Amino acid sequence: MVDLQGYNMILASKSPQRSSILRDGGYSFEIVPSNIEEHLSEDLDCAQNTLKLSFDKAMSSFNQLKNQNLLKGKYLFVGSDSIVYYDEKIYGKPKDRGDAFNMLSTLSNTTHQVITGVSIVAIDTNAQYQTRASLSFRDKYSIRHTSFFDRSFVTFKNLQTDEINSWLDQENFLDKAGSYAIQGGAQGFVKRVEGDIQNVVGFPLTLFEKELENFIKE
Repeated sequence: MVDLQGYNMILASKSPQRSSILRDGGYSFEIVPSNIEEHLSEDLDCAQNTLKLSFDKAMSSFNQLKNQNLLKGKYLFVGSDSIVYYDEKIYGKPKDRGDAFNMLSTLSNTTHQVITGVSIVAIDTNAQYQTRASLSFRDKYSIRHTSFFDRSFVTFKNLQTDEINSWLDQENFLDKAGSYAIQGGAQGFVKRVEGDIQNVVGFPLTLFEKELENFIKE
């Protein structure tokens, strides 16, 4: 666990998986879910998309508190976004059941990538604005940020139609990148994982702590 040195952590996500990973890591935080509409850009690659969305989420959470005049002290706003990437195509959250079924059928008996981007936005209301922070506005706060991503490789076994339908019948798949959650009933889909399994769940805690420690020291 990284010493936050007086910063209050705000998680810009209502994901129970991300909350659980952070709490299990020993962190206390408040949840202020972002209110952005998530759109993938064709002009960005898969990793860049996760970085952009994670940053937009962190800033959305910050702006909600800022607009309500609720900021006083030092804050770390943490945003995160995960996507699935296979055969030069990005698989985000499905539009409906049919889309989810097609995603899982495509991923069956393949190895795909799970990429999670994380952004940390540091706010200090007691300090003056620092020009080295590459944000697009000027305010009375000191604002810094960093973004990074982790990548894991997940191999699915050959999925049968009834297995996919059983998952879709029982689980909330609409908020899952690639239409599955490895920590849920879809764990049986997985043959092996290369890389950080927490990254596949939705939050790469090991990389987060490494980046956070360096970021706080700056």
